[in-house]
Amino acid sequence: MPELRITFEINQQHRILNKNNLVQLRFVLVKLLFEYLSQIFRIQQKNIKRIRKVPIYDSLIMKIIPIEWVRFIKIILYQGY
Repeated sequence: MPELRITFEINQQHRILNKNNLVQLRFVLVKLLFEYLSQIFRIQQKNIKRIRKVPIYDSLIMKIIPIEWVRFIKIILYQGY
């Protein structure tokens, strides 16, 4: 399995857990998921961009990443604040 390098940049202004932050985090997680899949299956970058333009993108996020997982990961990411 290929090596996966992920860098998180967390803005200190996002200390409060609100709906907007959850949406942003879900977007980041799906983006990271696509990057991971592209490393495994060597998907070309243009194909990933095409996937991002699909109108059902938000419902795709919901199917891939349950909201409970997102909240749990969010708590872990912001635990140091």
